[in-house]
Amino acid sequence: LGSDCIGFVLWCLGVDRYQPKLFSWYDGWCNTDSIIMDATFADKYVQREKPRMWKLLSKPEVGSLVIYPSIWKDGKMVRMGHVGLVVEVPAEWPADFHTWPAKARRELLKLVKVIDCNASLSRKLSGKAIGQITAATLWDKPDAVWVGWAG
Repeated sequence: LGSDCIGFVLWCLGVDRYQPKLFSWYDGWCNTDSIIMDATFADKYVQREKPRMWKLLSKPEVGSLVIYPSIWKDGKMVRMGHVGLVVEVPAEWPADFHTWPAKARRELLKLVKVIDCNASLSRKLSGKAIGQITAATLWDKPDAVWVGWAG
């Protein structure tokens, strides 16, 4: 069995993972995909009794999440989504970061520190997967987003 990234991150934030009125389209459970849906476009498709919990950010902030979704092809999951909690960022963040070439982007992302719970990000299952700090370069995927509290 692997570690549960979303459970770890929500535990760090003191957030209950089961929220049936907010995440009704996922049987009430918060996961990587439900956070992204809540932050991006859920209001278009879901009548909710609570306001949105997450919002998209244009840059990482301490206490924000970096997250990417699961990918499904032909009914099979080919990549499980993942989430981490940002614990350190550079003091200055360029407004045009999203336009930078990949190599330059990765150099800045080396300075962003993320704590997560996962044994599959180039780590061996050694018991050090929970709460390990990594550089955000591991999160530099085209569909990764920065997410923060909406309220």
